Amino acid sequence: MTNKQWEYLGNIEIAVPLDMVDTYGPGSWDEAAAVFGPQLAELNPDIQWQNVALELDEYGLDRDWDEQTAWQYAAWIIAGDIYDKRIEL
Repeated sequence: MTNKQWEYLGNIEIAVPLDMVDTYGPGSWDEAAAVFGPQLAELNPDIQWQNVALELDEYGLDRDWDEQTAWQYAAWIIAGDIYDKRIEL
């Protein structure tokens, strides 16, 4: 079982693997998103990806979403938000 913490993407509370945040930093995060997007989906089976996509649209990322891409972007945004919070401390 993956260790997890709870974070928000807009109005949705999402379980996030703890090690996801440790991979975030400046530069491309495409490979990490490909790994952590499916993990987010697995950790959050009760959350419909379409709702994730709606929250992503609120971030200004309005696009033609599919399930895989929505979860990958969610992972990227959440990891970045947590990273930024740690930097502020």
